[in-house]
Amino acid sequence: MASRSEKDLCCPVCHDVFTDPVLLSCSHSFCRDCLKTWWRQHPTPGCPVCKRRSSREDPPSNLALKNLCESFQLQRSQRSSESLNEAAQEHRDELQETLKPLKEKLKVSEQVKVEFDQTAEHIKSYCYSFKEMFVAKLRLPMKLLKLLTTVLKLISQLFLNAKKIYWTD
Repeated sequence: MASRSEKDLCCPVCHDVFTDPVLLSCSHSFCRDCLKTWWRQHPTPGCPVCKRRSSREDPPSNLALKNLCESFQLQRSQRSSESLNEAAQEHRDELQETLKPLKEKLKVSEQVKVEFDQTAEHIKSYCYSFKEMFVAKLRLPMKLLKLLTTVLKLISQLFLNAKKIYWTD
């Protein structure tokens, strides 16, 4: 609910803080646009509060009231922004508290990833070493197999030669 001082700064037609206030000869004040709208809707231009007929079609601005209203609006705006800043800070603090466990989990996750990457590199290195060892060990039997094949060919050749020599009769 509006405070008493705020009510004093409100137009009796729109019930909002005066915008470009004008002063009638009866001493009542209204927003310029509110008064013009009121006068268009009523046959005789008069005061919306006391119904006294206005002597002027274009009433003068109420500069003192205008300055008060602008000052009030500025203060209200500053209070509003201060309370918004306080609320924002409270939410920031709350979010920081909520984020703490998530940040810790992220840190652990990053450590696990580093360990996983190191393990993967170790496994790759081991596999490469095993492959090299396996290929090296396979080369030995392959050489042996080639040697045996050569020896068998030689023995076969000797056998054939011996057969020719001894069994030719």
